[in-house]
Amino acid sequence: MRIAAARRLTNGILSIGFSPDMRSLNLNRVSVGILAALFVVAAAWLASERQSPKPISAVEFVRAMETQQTSLIDRYFSQRHDPNARGANDRSLLFTAVLREDQIVARKLLDAGASADLADNAGVTPLMVAAMHGDLELVRAMAGHVTDIAARDRAGHSALYYAVAAQKIEIVDLLLGLTPNLELAYGDSSELLALALGSANTKIAQEILSRLLPPKYDKEFLEALPSKSFRNYIEDDRDVTCLMLAAGLGRTDYVRALLHAGANRDRASGRYKMIALYFAAELGHWQPAQILLGSGPPPDHLRIEISLASQHMALIKDGVPVLNSTCSTGRDGYSTKRGYFVITDKERNHRSTIYHVDMPYFMRLSCLDFGMHEGVVPNYPASHGCIRLPGETARKLFAEIPIGTVVAVQ
Repeated sequence: MRIAAARRLTNGILSIGFSPDMRSLNLNRVSVGILAALFVVAAAWLASERQSPKPISAVEFVRAMETQQTSLIDRYFSQRHDPNARGANDRSLLFTAVLREDQIVARKLLDAGASADLADNAGVTPLMVAAMHGDLELVRAMAGHVTDIAARDRAGHSALYYAVAAQKIEIVDLLLGLTPNLELAYGDSSELLALALGSANTKIAQEILSRLLPPKYDKEFLEALPSKSFRNYIEDDRDVTCLMLAAGLGRTDYVRALLHAGANRDRASGRYKMIALYFAAELGHWQPAQILLGSGPPPDHLRIEISLASQHMALIKDGVPVLNSTCSTGRDGYSTKRGYFVITDKERNHRSTIYHVDMPYFMRLSCLDFGMHEGVVPNYPASHGCIRLPGETARKLFAEIPIGTVVAVQ
């Protein structure tokens, strides 16, 4: 290419005309001056062409890393090429350096202005790769070069997720420290919790749990509890487990993850002997309650609806009422609780320890002190808070409705 250019320049020089006197060996002084100047320019241009190094492409830079051509790598930086150039698979140079665990080149790229946010075509960033490899030093070096520490790839995984998967507690601690609100940063964090619980490193599980689940004395957690009496129970109790807290928060996903990891659903708290089911049921979280019971149909498939205004009971199956009946709820001073409950146990010949009366076909709601049972139904509120049903209706529900069925009282 350079030879062709030189030939074109030489031909241009030689095309300058000569006067008749020059043919008689008398050179035209002006033409000679121009000719000499052009020769000087041509020589300088060719010399500069020989001295100007060829630009280095991203592909060549990657090849230099693979073959350890440090001189070419140094020349790339000295020529101030783009530190965020991309090579194969849309991977940045920093991504490739981290993937090769080349700390020296990675640090040079960071110093040159490389971004640790640039992901490949799978959404994976250099920070995620360093977390996968358990490279604490590179994670620490890149932490200040990312705009979103909680960024996720197309699989929905973050650098923290990969650090937990790699069981690198130092990196987990570092990334947790850079994420003030874990729930806000990661949204659906149940997968992260499940991964941590499945880790052989119990310290990692404890770190994640401590960030996702508040301690029982956490002020915000206690203030969020709708029941003041239950709040006092939790404050005064001992040995409140993570499963109990997850149930009390209504975190169905956390309850599932903890049970899958082997949490004991039957373990009771130290002072008041409350199990996780009581936490979910008392606070109106019917979904965790169903999970802890181990059974219960989805309410859109089967549920019971109680109308306080019309003193009416309806059994709804697949959206269609299949059984209707009158009922009698709590009279003045003994109003029946409103909300969504689940049938937590059934007792054929129940006798109230409070009122010392028989309550046949008793179906307790959410482990509380009231339920549905056979009783006198005068077509107006007459009970002490329970839901009285005609005998035939009570017997039918008792026989056919499974534990865990949702009862909506409105």
